[in-house]
Amino acid sequence: MTTDRAELADGDIAIRINGIEFRGTFRDRTLAVKRTSAHTFGGAWTTTEEIRGTFDQGVFTGTYSYRECEQGNACPGDCTIDARIRFER
Repeated sequence: MTTDRAELADGDIAIRINGIEFRGTFRDRTLAVKRTSAHTFGGAWTTTEEIRGTFDQGVFTGTYSYRECEQGNACPGDCTIDARIRFER
């Protein structure tokens, strides 16, 4: 996984990881970004991905969350990912 770039302005941030853009905030060394996308697989689905964590001495440690929900219905919770992540140069 490569981090293409990061843009920081007034606490709002946009980051790209492997060309995929996440948007959110960066304050007091704490990052909280999110991405929502739609796809079709036997119906319409919405995917929400979130990355949260902190930077300390050039290393980011946090969590990654993935939730997939069928549009128009309650989210079944069948397709989820929760992981701990770490990025460093």
